[in-house]
Amino acid sequence: NIITKKASETQGVYAEAAAGTELRGLGTIRYGGTIGDRLSYRVYGTAFKRDNTLYRDSVEADDDWQMAQGGMRLDWDITEKDDLTFQANLYDGRPDPDGGAPVVARGTNFLGRWNHSASADSDVQLQVFVDQTWRHFRNGFAENLRTYDFEGQHRFHAGDRHELIYGVGFRAMDHDVNNLELFAFLPA
Repeated sequence: NIITKKASETQGVYAEAAAGTELRGLGTIRYGGTIGDRLSYRVYGTAFKRDNTLYRDSVEADDDWQMAQGGMRLDWDITEKDDLTFQANLYDGRPDPDGGAPVVARGTNFLGRWNHSASADSDVQLQVFVDQTWRHFRNGFAENLRTYDFEGQHRFHAGDRHELIYGVGFRAMDHDVNNLELFAFLPA
């Protein structure tokens, strides 16, 4: 599990920059704010450029790459017992693992989550997640992977010392591949 901070916990401006010999440049900016008393948001953008990997003999591997990413998050405290989160991210990168022909790597994802607190001892969570990952290797091989995920869970206390969590989940993946004649995933 990856647990991120609520938008209400990341208010104001945050900026970061770095530069060096291998990490040529890195920049991040994030801004968080509120709309009314119950809606918090944050938006961010980040990018980096990395130089070539060096072999032990100081020869460069010609595998430099760059990437940019951005996104947003909304947290809405609908009532004292219900809250809703919506999150979206996108990225575009050009990793070059073989040198000379960077891979096009793009993706987006969306998340919606509803939490209901029935009491201090019981809560319910429903979550929907959609992800699209696209890679083009610039040699005819490409892939497009779409993932659809739904989860629901219920947590409650069973006695003084035990807490039980049960749930249900469904995940569907649609994977399209453009194969090469001498390199292929079968079935595609």
